[in-house]
Amino acid sequence: MDVLFVCFSGDPSTVGIVGPDAIRSLGPTELLVNVSRGATVDEKALLEALETKTIAGAELDVFVNEPDIDPCFLMLNNVLPQPHHSSGTVEARTRMGALQRENLTAFFSGQSLIAPVPECV
Repeated sequence: MDVLFVCFSGDPSTVGIVGPDAIRSLGPTELLVNVSRGATVDEKALLEALETKTIAGAELDVFVNEPDIDPCFLMLNNVLPQPHHSSGTVEARTRMGALQRENLTAFFSGQSLIAPVPECV
């Protein structure tokens, strides 16, 4: 069994980089694992391949419209959805915690946030 691991940065140049041709090139015993960004994989083509068993399955910890993922993924028994873990290193989590503390300190001091969260409109 072969596994295609998708590990790209998420930027405009990687949107849909794993498209229908790449997905079709996998066989009925092969898996796709996406740990990068949801937009790197063409979800329509992936769903079609999963529904028709063109590929064996997929492990996905990222989706295009998180947290409102396409419910079709959840109805398939050959999909393993899980929370995004690729940033789960000690170094990354330590820096995330430090950034959160720096933001809180700035907020309560009346200063500009280091990493502001955009407001929803």
